[in-house]
Amino acid sequence: MTSGIVGTMPLQEQAALLAEKVQAAFAADACVIRVLEYDQLRLLACSGYVAGSLPEQVSPSFGVAPMVIGEKKPVFISDVRTHPTTAYIAKEDPSKLLSYAGAPLLAESMVIGIIGVYWKQTVPHFSKNDLEHLQIVANHISVSIANDRLYHELQSQKEQLEHQMAERSKAERRNQAFSLLSQQLTAVRTDREVAETILNIAGPLIGWDAAYMCRYSPQSRNKTTVIRYDTLHGKKTLIGPFRQFKGSGGRKSQADPSAESRGQRRAEALWKRVPQVRFHSDSSGSAP
Repeated sequence: MTSGIVGTMPLQEQAALLAEKVQAAFAADACVIRVLEYDQLRLLACSGYVAGSLPEQVSPSFGVAPMVIGEKKPVFISDVRTHPTTAYIAKEDPSKLLSYAGAPLLAESMVIGIIGVYWKQTVPHFSKNDLEHLQIVANHISVSIANDRLYHELQSQKEQLEHQMAERSKAERRNQAFSLLSQQLTAVRTDREVAETILNIAGPLIGWDAAYMCRYSPQSRNKTTVIRYDTLHGKKTLIGPFRQFKGSGGRKSQADPSAESRGQRRAEALWKRVPQVRFHSDSSGSAP
């Protein structure tokens, strides 16, 4: 019954085809497969029911489920209307399914789901051999579920490992960049050289598209643009001329308005994502 199905396709497709085969093999009116997840029996596949007519989840304490889960063996009920476990459900069930056979989906000794077979007419006899065959099908489904869970668990572990490796690699690149920056800054003399050095090292690290750096004087509260780059036609281009921003009440000197506006907008967009770098002068006003 399970030959050519188990392990050859995605889990839900396997379960759907098996439900159809089980329904046909036992001349039943319906077959339902549910998997136990987060203390609920979630619908995995069904046959004989209109799509969407079954609840996606039911409680493991509902109906015959506690019996199948508790006894960990297949169960047959000839008439659900008279059986003490199902009589209260049969009164409210509009589907009028009268006979039931079910088996636990077992992973080692743990129940991970239930397969149920239903008939609209009472079935007076369901042999021990029939129950054994139903349990064999349930075991095959259990293997598929366990393999599917193992696959997704391994995929999750792989993704976590790749993320950790990527973060470690990023941290190493960052440390190397700061080390290189510290070495190279000892050899530069001007503000422009400092800014160029920082941007050259920051490029591979943060992948900026536009950037500007300023020299700030806390005494005069003036901020002077040292360097500004924008990406034009796919190439990083130096934008200028630069101008000085004075403290409270100060006025800005005139510059190319189109270049200034474009550079300022692109720079603001960039520095909203990464910290802005500023150069602070010492008391003598010299570069750091």
